[in-house]
Amino acid sequence: MLRKQVHLTPEEEAKLKRLARTTGRTEAEVLRLALDLLPEEEAYRRYLERVAGRRIGLSEAVLEDQQGR
Repeated sequence: MLRKQVHLTPEEEAKLKRLARTTGRTEAEVLRLALDLLPEEEAYRRYLERVAGRRIGLSEAVLEDQQGR
């Protein structure tokens, strides 16, 4: 595993600490999980194309992408 240093706003740090505390995970685990949940570039590009002109959330677009819609 590699060690990284990140710069967070005070609000991001508070959220990270809160998520770690409430989920029983380490801050590093929360960050890794968040990265795992982000769509890859191609999926994100398709999401942006699909939402142009409509109101759709990222999670809904990812689900549609997974279902082949």
